[in-house]
Amino acid sequence: MNDESEAYHLADIEECRGNSYREPYTYKGERYRVRSLNNSIEAPKRRNAKAKVGEKCHCPICGKQFTKKSYQQKFCSIRCKNKYHNKRQVYY
Repeated sequence: MNDESEAYHLADIEECRGNSYREPYTYKGERYRVRSLNNSIEAPKRRNAKAKVGEKCHCPICGKQFTKKSYQQKFCSIRCKNKYHNKRQVYY
């Protein structure tokens, strides 16, 4: 059997782990949501929310210009929308 097979490497990884992966995972912090980010992000988001479908808007995250395709669209892409919401969740 070839020593460079995938199963060989996976078995090697399991042996290196030791007992650390069997310990229970404990999360001691809590998550909370920031009410609002700085005004340079919130102001364009509010403007985009008020804009009509078909108007030109600027993305609050990347600054790219886009045409609003639906009434609830506020960001140019799903990636920018996710970045915005990830910035609002803070773990402490």
